Amino acid sequence: MSDQVYLDAPSDEAATPSERPARRSSRINTLQRALLMWLIEQRVDGLALKVPTRVSRYRADLAAFWNRARRQGSGRDGPWNLLTPCQTIVIECRTDRDHCWPDCANSEDLLPRLRSLKQEVETLEEGIRHQEPQLRETAVLFEEFSEWDYGSSENQDYHKASQEIQCIEEALYHGTRFETIRRAHLADSLYLAVPSQAVHPHEVAAGWGLLWVKADGRIEVVMPSPEKPCPPENRFHLVQNIAAAASDDVLCRRGILLARGKYVTGPVPRSRRG
Repeated sequence: MSDQVYLDAPSDEAATPSERPARRSSRINTLQRALLMWLIEQRVDGLALKVPTRVSRYRADLAAFWNRARRQGSGRDGPWNLLTPCQTIVIECRTDRDHCWPDCANSEDLLPRLRSLKQEVETLEEGIRHQEPQLRETAVLFEEFSEWDYGSSENQDYHKASQEIQCIEEALYHGTRFETIRRAHLADSLYLAVPSQAVHPHEVAAGWGLLWVKADGRIEVVMPSPEKPCPPENRFHLVQNIAAAASDDVLCRRGILLARGKYVTGPVPRSRRG
């Protein structure tokens, strides 16, 4: 990355109540700038901020998509290529860990137990692979790429720990943006992005990956998003919302604003030097 972005803004604790919203806004803008650079390096075909995940409710902090050219038709002029969305991604940005669990008052009590249980489940899964080889679902050359039907295991300790994990995650994330966006099934990949070390993999909601944004603006994929391809029509829905969000940004930068249900012209925002 040619331009380095630094995330060493003063903490909110050192600021007065009137200064905290401005500092938090500055930190989220810096975080988003680093993520936009990272997505550009991944050669995305389109992206936008504040993208609606449904019709209007729950705007994702950042969304992007990739296209694939597919050959269509065989008429007099020969076949032609049409661009089709092949992958979508949604990223939620948080400047600190406290903003990841706004609806759960006892999150700090639940998170250590959640981490312990997930470590226990990893150990139990290793034992299941040795004791119940019939649960292996795929025959591949390398065992690390195999899929296992752990749900059919006879290991009761595994099922008990898995159920407790589900209960804790429901207490942490039930009704939150993370759960609502995941259930919309609009993106192939879902990521939570935070400053480095602010949140750890065992604390992330089910179905989400984790990105750490380092002080110099580099992005570390700490935990990949679980692979769960979404239906093509859902991809098209998100791509249209990305286009609409990008249009709103273009209009705003030209002084065209939506007020009381209709667009009006106003002063053009002053541009800033890079």
